[in-house]
Amino acid sequence: MPTPQPTATPQAIIMPTPQPTATPQAISSTDTQTLYNEARKKVVRISFNTGNGKSEGSGWIIENGWVITNEHVVNTQRFVTIEFPQENRLEYKRVTGEVKGVDTKRDLAAIKINYSQEPIPTKEVTINDIGEQVVTLGYSAGNAGVPSTHSGVITYVKESIDVDTDTLTPFWGQNLKGKISVIVFDADADPGDSGGPLIDSQGNAIGVVYGRLNTTNGKAVTGQQFATNIVSVREVWEDLKKGMNTSNK
Repeated sequence: MPTPQPTATPQAIIMPTPQPTATPQAISSTDTQTLYNEARKKVVRISFNTGNGKSEGSGWIIENGWVITNEHVVNTQRFVTIEFPQENRLEYKRVTGEVKGVDTKRDLAAIKINYSQEPIPTKEVTINDIGEQVVTLGYSAGNAGVPSTHSGVITYVKESIDVDTDTLTPFWGQNLKGKISVIVFDADADPGDSGGPLIDSQGNAIGVVYGRLNTTNGKAVTGQQFATNIVSVREVWEDLKKGMNTSNK
């Protein structure tokens, strides 16, 4: 009979140690400063004289030779003053802008300028982008050449909102009307920031800041600022450049 051979000793299967998943990180102060520095010279202060002083707001370069802002920033003006930040933050370049098309439904206005500046890249967002880190730039502090900035996150994206029934209160009292896409975010925005860009962590402008909600049903509300989503801007931008009023589109 053959000599029995010892069976192999079973070897334990070593399972890999589970690795912790990465915790999402907020935009660091360094990253916020980088986003600010990249966008600063592309964010402008818009103003015009009224019978009682000066009206001011913000805007930004959406393409070379064109500024986008809110309709309520330009009001009924045909020409407005545009102030561009320069490398030296104590200086700015002043030019005249001609208001072309306006849209009260989306609270948008297109301004033609004779000034060359690289635009801020744009990107549409959806509900899948909730939680994305964002920053705002605008002139609520009132200093030409030095826009202020705040950081926060996208708290909600209303992809098709009928503001006739779901009322949002912009800074200057109007209401957007019709089905548009609105970004809700918690970064601070104040009067004077209207028309400025809402920028994501990659440096894309994803919306045009237009307002905030202060109260609902008589109760104070915080962290409810709004921007018109770039998807709604793109619906009408080419027509705005042609001088059209796209409020009914």
